[in-house]
Amino acid sequence: MKDYSKPAFPSTGPVAERGMSLRDYFAVRAPKAPDWFRYQPTTPQPQLPSPICLTEPQRDQFSGLGECFTADEVDREVVEFAALYGKAEEARAAWRDEQRKAKFFAWAWYYADAMLAARSAK
Repeated sequence: MKDYSKPAFPSTGPVAERGMSLRDYFAVRAPKAPDWFRYQPTTPQPQLPSPICLTEPQRDQFSGLGECFTADEVDREVVEFAALYGKAEEARAAWRDEQRKAKFFAWAWYYADAMLAARSAK
């Protein structure tokens, strides 16, 4: 197991005053993630519901909802499906945002571990 507890700036003070670890220091100093770095999400992207469950006229209503039709002018099933679809789109947007953040941190820790490995190889 790797020892990440070594301080970045060793001091003779108490343990509580040691500050950040060397791994933390390298992670903070990580450059922008390069194009070759691929982050593998741990959770799958939420799927959008398929309008195949709607009839052909209802699919036409769904595709025109908000532009050509109001909620009062379409079938109840179309309104319910549109609400479900909207929630799924929100979930996908939130997932993409979380993955962007996760990639940022995954790269920082990958970089820090590579720096520690290169340092220990000397």
